[in-house]
Amino acid sequence: MRIIDTKRLDDGKGFNQGQDSRLIMIESPADYDQLQENILTTDYYGKQYFATRISHEAETIKAANLLVAAMARLLRPRSVLELGCGRGDILLLLSLAGVDEVAGIDISAEVVGSMWPRLADKVHLGDLLDFCPAFARQGKLFDTVVALDIWEHLHPARLDDYIRAVIQASTADALFYFNIPAFGPDRAFGEAFPLEYEENRRDFEAGRPFSFLLADSVDPPIPVNGHLIWASSGWWEEQFARQGLTRAIELEKRLHELFDDHLFYAQRAFFIFHRAQAPAARLSAIASANMDQTAKAGQLKDLLLAVNSFEDSYGKPVLDAHKTLMDLNHSLDLVRGQPRRRAELLVPLVKFLRRDERYRHGEALVYFEQKLDHDLHLIQDDLYTRAGEMAARWPLPPGRGLRLRLWRGLARRRFERYQKALLSS
Repeated sequence: MRIIDTKRLDDGKGFNQGQDSRLIMIESPADYDQLQENILTTDYYGKQYFATRISHEAETIKAANLLVAAMARLLRPRSVLELGCGRGDILLLLSLAGVDEVAGIDISAEVVGSMWPRLADKVHLGDLLDFCPAFARQGKLFDTVVALDIWEHLHPARLDDYIRAVIQASTADALFYFNIPAFGPDRAFGEAFPLEYEENRRDFEAGRPFSFLLADSVDPPIPVNGHLIWASSGWWEEQFARQGLTRAIELEKRLHELFDDHLFYAQRAFFIFHRAQAPAARLSAIASANMDQTAKAGQLKDLLLAVNSFEDSYGKPVLDAHKTLMDLNHSLDLVRGQPRRRAELLVPLVKFLRRDERYRHGEALVYFEQKLDHDLHLIQDDLYTRAGEMAARWPLPPGRGLRLRLWRGLARRRFERYQKALLSS
């Protein structure tokens, strides 16, 4: 293993601006053993890691986890296993929103010690290779497996063992939602992580894991964020395919269409896998459940209402409503020409924001209510315009007899059909 000084690429992609960098050069497989030992002996994944790298705040649910929970709920889970769950934000949200069985595994004693009390018997401290086979032996299988930025932390020589163990703890119709910093272009999520260092180009083009890892520390050497594997999207897909998992590519694309406007770049690099024998019944049920903007808004609304109820029993707020709404603002701005869809999402969010004066939310509330009023006015203006067009096109005949009543009834029905179509657009 060697430490080398270099620079990022300066092609303007991602964060590439030619910055000075220090890389850990992997010279033999034993180097991974040493890096893993450095990570464990320095307690790299301790409390400080989750505060600075993962942005965890004590007793506060991250707004970004609302979006992941909403995507997971659209997969129609009955039981969820989260790998590397931390203190369990996503598991808590899914449990509050009605998922019957949840479980999590994490290697950090520090963060597991700060888990949500509701998950006290649901989150397990230790290695996936211990708990997943144990679940399987107990007949405790999960139909949805979530892993957010976990696979790249694992020892490359044991990756196959980890994948097999996770599959072992899943049902035949399971779906696997994996978020991975995969480099290069991907046919579903584009290029979330462009190549950053010229030193890795040969491995990148050959479809191999990268030999150069960005250093977070050089004494002892520790790669940034504890990542032991950097590789292309295609390489990652191949590793899961070797263990019998196939991408649900059309489902991935649909979720990207619905959520990408909300997600920051790293969250967009997600895969959804199923076993080689596709779970046709489950995928059909998901596809037929109207996976559209209104369904997304409904999932977010359900989660917010569940958080409301939880806070009442917990005795304190656990979700910063101001941050939550501001995080969603970019997406709302992008949904142009669809006022009804924006209103569908804004109504429950504004209600959530104004529900409790414990939040200091005045600026955000005014901003979002103005946006909501604007959308509702657009809807109203469209209706008024249509009413005027219909009045000009079908003028009412004089008199008060049967003919007038029939004509008014016809005009009213035509207008109601238009109104219904507009409000559902």
